[in-house]
Amino acid sequence: MALSDVQKDCIVFYLGYPARILYPGSTSYSRIFADRLDNFNIESEKRVKALLMKIESLDKKLEAAQCRVSTLEVDGIKFNAEGEIRSLKRERTRCIQELARFIDIPKIGGMNMGDVCV
Repeated sequence: MALSDVQKDCIVFYLGYPARILYPGSTSYSRIFADRLDNFNIESEKRVKALLMKIESLDKKLEAAQCRVSTLEVDGIKFNAEGEIRSLKRERTRCIQELARFIDIPKIGGMNMGDVCV
């Protein structure tokens, strides 16, 4: 079973590309990008799906951590919410970089200016 359109859109979003990159006729369309997301063997596809699920899980954990950040101490117990957020963001970035390497599509945008696709 191939990646769904939703999964492909998630990959496009996580790697920082324009949403229309997978749509023929769009000025952003890339046949190379589309081909790379369509041609996986079963085991590689499983790995890509697992990475996508992990990134989604990290996004949910980050959202929950953001809600807790305002409460740093309760009854003398101190929380390290900012450390948790930093760790979750670092792991999310690592997973996205792993996904990019695995599918051989460079991540663009963000703070890493070395990742420019021409």
